[in-house]
Amino acid sequence: MALTSWTDRSKRRRRRQIGSLLQQELGDLLEREVRDPGMGFATVTEVKVSADLKHAKVYISVIGDEGERRETMTALERASGFIHRELASRLELHYMPQLNFVSDSTLQRAARLEELLNQIHEEGSGDEIQD
Repeated sequence: MALTSWTDRSKRRRRRQIGSLLQQELGDLLEREVRDPGMGFATVTEVKVSADLKHAKVYISVIGDEGERRETMTALERASGFIHRELASRLELHYMPQLNFVSDSTLQRAARLEELLNQIHEEGSGDEIQD
């Protein structure tokens, strides 16, 4: 089994650091600066930066129904130029990654799963035999 070289670990750490920094700054921008009327309540759940640091996949969770999610993702695409420029001016990076916004439905799936488990629990509690 080959050991991971120091430079590989260093590069992965750098990608994680840049992703974390982008996530923090994007969250701030979405909360305070993006003023698109189609923008719903969106949270940046994760940012994955490519190995060459030129691309970043930004996972966005939106509270609301499917229509609100679509509208928010469209608003993000409209604001992507502004967001890119703002991030470039805030961060001291040699190259500002190109942002690709992706809808993250993890929170909605978790909420749905919890709802189903609660239903099962409620239905199961009615089946108990009483003495």
